[in-house]
Amino acid sequence: MRLLIASLVLAMFFTLLGTAKDLSNLAEDMRQSITRLRMTGPALRWGTCSAFAINKDRGWGLTAEHCVVTVDGFEYRVIDEQSRPISVVARSSAIFPPQPDDDLALVQGDIFRELPALTAMLVIPDVGDIVAAYGFALGRRTPYFYTSNVARTRPRLFSFEISGPVMHGMSGSPMVNEKGLVVGVIVKGTPSNTYVIGSWHFQELYKHALKEHTK
Repeated sequence: MRLLIASLVLAMFFTLLGTAKDLSNLAEDMRQSITRLRMTGPALRWGTCSAFAINKDRGWGLTAEHCVVTVDGFEYRVIDEQSRPISVVARSSAIFPPQPDDDLALVQGDIFRELPALTAMLVIPDVGDIVAAYGFALGRRTPYFYTSNVARTRPRLFSFEISGPVMHGMSGSPMVNEKGLVVGVIVKGTPSNTYVIGSWHFQELYKHALKEHTK
């Protein structure tokens, strides 16, 4: 019996290692689609966040709303790594009924015309699934690759939490599953978990923006 338990534990251990290794192979693909944003405004000299491309033709990308606008609705001046301007196309708080879970911004800039767009999956992952994020932690120029497990899901809100905190600057980073599909966007963290908004939210934001920009 002990031998069976030990074998099962080892099998699970090596499965996790294998999956983590598979996820790390996605790092190069994800790296090609992400960028670091810099913003300045009231009470903020210069801050940084992460963003990723979702529509190359339109030059659209996605990040967390708090990366581009203050809680009072003042839009930061946002630029890319080449000091080119980034403008806000749509933000969740201005479109959907106010919910504490909504913290997304669709942005536009030349940088997103130069990056391959990531593909999203609308179904949130299950508890225990291994997921990965890639973003610019602590404002560094070199991106940080992070893997974790889904700790909790909120199906009604199309959101979930991952185990462990992520570092400052990872807001706006894409969270992908082992197939490389975006399942959410990092928006905030606690000392124990990190909150991720599911892809359904930004798909709705994206559809609203498309409708507005094709009138």
